[in-house]
Amino acid sequence: MYRVLSLVFFFVAFHAHFVFSQFVTVAYDHALNVFGNYEPLPAEQAIMFSGLVPAGIDMVEVLVFSEKGGKKRKPLAQSSWRREVGAAGQNATTFKIAMNYPLEAGKNYDLYINYLALVDSEEREELIRLLMNTMDAYLRKTFEIKGRKLYLEGKSKEIYKQLNEIVHSGLETYRFPPAFGFKGFSPLVAEHLKSLNKVHVDNLSDMPLSSQDSSFVKRVRKKRAAKRRALELKKRQAKINALEGLEEVVETELRLALQGPFWRLTDVRFLDDYPTKKRKGYFAVHMGYGAALIERQAGRLDYGSSAYAGLSVPLATSRLAPVFLRNASMTAGFFFDNFTDDAGQVVSGPVFQRPLYLGLDYKLFQFFRINLGAAFLERPVHSGVPASTETALSVKPFVGLSAKINLSLSFDE
Repeated sequence: MYRVLSLVFFFVAFHAHFVFSQFVTVAYDHALNVFGNYEPLPAEQAIMFSGLVPAGIDMVEVLVFSEKGGKKRKPLAQSSWRREVGAAGQNATTFKIAMNYPLEAGKNYDLYINYLALVDSEEREELIRLLMNTMDAYLRKTFEIKGRKLYLEGKSKEIYKQLNEIVHSGLETYRFPPAFGFKGFSPLVAEHLKSLNKVHVDNLSDMPLSSQDSSFVKRVRKKRAAKRRALELKKRQAKINALEGLEEVVETELRLALQGPFWRLTDVRFLDDYPTKKRKGYFAVHMGYGAALIERQAGRLDYGSSAYAGLSVPLATSRLAPVFLRNASMTAGFFFDNFTDDAGQVVSGPVFQRPLYLGLDYKLFQFFRINLGAAFLERPVHSGVPASTETALSVKPFVGLSAKINLSLSFDE
């Protein structure tokens, strides 16, 4: 009997089922900003989002967030649709977005539906110009001329970090393919920044002013003020000259990062605390045939067998739970017949005068399950008193094979 139990436990431990995801299609209404007919999202299943593509839109993305958290929270899942190149892609009027991230049943989520348009060459150049102007204005504030040297107003690492943040911030509303986009400036930019610190500048007294700056200085009435103004203008020009090499490197790397196709965010739809379908609970009625150990002595097993029936409650009903928990249940019931031991004594059980059992069952096939657990048995005790009804309760292992029928369990809200 113990060998049989060991083999059964070994089989259960290594038994597994491979579950293949099946996508459930969910239609999104852009105008009403709802899914389907105001229906909750499917739970514990992969979802295929579908909907109409508005005019001028080349990319649609879906982002799923937990219902709690701030603006900087990361999405739990995200996926997108892109218009394909060619006639078929240009004529596409609907999108389909597969998201293989099962949502939990009875839980709310925040969702963003983003619509993006492909960036053309003219818009690309305008974006580069704006980013360069922002970085140029920042760089000029971070350098100061003292005497005949150019000094950084902060650490070169901080300036390098800030340049990256300027670009990342400017590209927040743009989307790039995974292998493209701005990943940060190269170490060459950091080294260039470091080399500019304490660099000698041209002799300011010999530096010519531009015609515009020169005419402005001539209009200044006081000679001392004119000289001071001329010095400031020459310092500004010295900064421009010193930063020209750095800005050329920065612009070159920026253009390389933005040379591939990318998209600009044009419209956002937000669904706050959107619900998922609730999962119904269930229990099962099972019937089977099994055997329980009565006694083991001198290498001999004394056991009884009978048909049995009982109730099962699953350890987990969620599809997101581990496979073992989804396939296992707590089970309890009774044997139809009492057992008889080798001595001819009737072995029954407590309460119903039938052997009872408590244990686990595990799915072997679609309808059949293996049952393992403990049987509660009662046997007469010979106390030497005539007509004694005294019994002794014992707990013994049992094993069985059963089939079950699931019964749904739900409550009115």
